[in-house]
Amino acid sequence: MQLRESAAGPEYVYPSHRAVEAVDTAALRESRTRRFRDLLDDRGLDALLLTDQANVRYVTDIRPVHSVYFTDAYQALVTDDRVVMLAPAGDVPRIRTRMPWIDDAVATTRGDMAATYRDLFETHGADAVGVDALGFGVAGDLDGLVPVGDDLARIRGVKLPAEVAIMDDAGAVCEQAVLAALDAVEQGVREYEVAAEAEYAAKRAGAQGVSWAPATFSGTNTGVFLRYDSAKRLRYGDFVILGYAFVYAGYNMDITVTTVVGEPTERQREMYTAVWDAREAAIEAAGPGVSARAVRDAAADVIDERGFADISFTDYQPIFHGLGMNVYEPPFAPDAGRDDPDHTLEPGHVIVPEPGVYATDEPSRGGVRIGEPVVVTDEGTERLARVVPDRHEDLYLG
Repeated sequence: MQLRESAAGPEYVYPSHRAVEAVDTAALRESRTRRFRDLLDDRGLDALLLTDQANVRYVTDIRPVHSVYFTDAYQALVTDDRVVMLAPAGDVPRIRTRMPWIDDAVATTRGDMAATYRDLFETHGADAVGVDALGFGVAGDLDGLVPVGDDLARIRGVKLPAEVAIMDDAGAVCEQAVLAALDAVEQGVREYEVAAEAEYAAKRAGAQGVSWAPATFSGTNTGVFLRYDSAKRLRYGDFVILGYAFVYAGYNMDITVTTVVGEPTERQREMYTAVWDAREAAIEAAGPGVSARAVRDAAADVIDERGFADISFTDYQPIFHGLGMNVYEPPFAPDAGRDDPDHTLEPGHVIVPEPGVYATDEPSRGGVRIGEPVVVTDEGTERLARVVPDRHEDLYLG
């Protein structure tokens, strides 16, 4: 990515879709499917039944559909030589004509899915079937199921080089949303107006859709970290959190920045700097072989040292999470307040360290959250998007 200076400040210029155009998507899809198929031999399975939409997309490249009705619309059966999709009847012709790498497509209904799965297993001679996630009602009616959801998430978590290249493009798309939102922030504007500018910019840059509703909130709304925008008008002196996550070429990207309407107070600068430095500490600590707990502690220690431990939510707010086919996937930073399992970072993990402090008192006028994605490499980490670290105070604090 390139950075061009102008009188108005830094402006990012991105070659459009450069990674997607360069990547051999068929070879990438085959590589991903092969990684899942390796699990068949490792676990002594005849097939994998995929119901988690991230896993289905991983092997089929079906485009995500952003609708409540379609949250679990697609399933896939993967054997050692076939991929069969299950989909609503209206999707079957599209799959058969436009997705030739899918060996067959079966129409499903909202009826007896257990019977549908049972017939599918019998047709393909699958007695031992690994499954990622099924409702208790369906799973209880099927025999021979082996839970493999954690295994598949672990496989997906370590990105192939081509996936990292696509996610770098996804970071560029997400940054367009951030920069558009920053331009829209001014006194009197409503939160949803800023969110609309962000979403429009991301779509123009090639986003397939939102990973979640663009999170634009200001003032006291940032202190409780709402996950949606409202009709609240931005007031002078408000903190404004801009948290945006979009899907690009099937992969999710997540960037969060914080700015102030007008001139920040000294306390606001202290809060902002503490979070910025905590995020930098997390990125500096991350690397191959490093535990997720160590990365979390590096960020939490900075916040504690600056005197904001009581408003950091680090006891139950993960300081980082993984990104990929899901916007929220392993590896996770374990919460300090629970006995969560730890993860060890590996090259290919894409994570977004995003510490924050959240105040509801009037002098603070809200909270701060900053998140920037990085990929773990053999040497440490590389940024997949840059929220202008060299000029962050000029850009975000005025």
